[in-house]
Amino acid sequence: MTPSPFSTDIVIVGGGVIGSAIAYFLASTGTAGSITVVERDPTYARASTPLSAGGIRQQFSTPENIAIGQFGAGFLKQVPYLLEVEGERPDIHFVEGGYLFLASPAGAPILHQGIEVGVLGSPELQEDGLTVLVDAFINAPYDKLITTNTRFWDTAGFSV
Repeated sequence: MTPSPFSTDIVIVGGGVIGSAIAYFLASTGTAGSITVVERDPTYARASTPLSAGGIRQQFSTPENIAIGQFGAGFLKQVPYLLEVEGERPDIHFVEGGYLFLASPAGAPILHQGIEVGVLGSPELQEDGLTVLVDAFINAPYDKLITTNTRFWDTAGFSV
């Protein structure tokens, strides 16, 4: 194999949202040197990132993951302005959407270690438009197992 005369300081494989963000933030420091992004679909016609822009999860069980999701959503909203080159703004077709998962009480059992220990009540969207209040009914004798400190709530995505 003949060596290529091409050289770069940093190579990022994958130009999707993560690879592109890494390249952008490295370049914005001004200290990263030369950066090359290698993307197998440079047109992004079949890439998953632009096909799913808007599907950004921001509800997690840890503050760090929530902050990362919120930062990512905020960044994508600003992409046309942040990545403008010579007056040309990229259009990633970002449409902010959301997820709403609903189930009837019969369809929303609460499982703990594979055992149905209760059911979820009807969800209610709060006035802030961001928070959903859900009543959880824990059946006896499992109410002694499921307390506010039980890891169950964390893994289920609830805060108590």
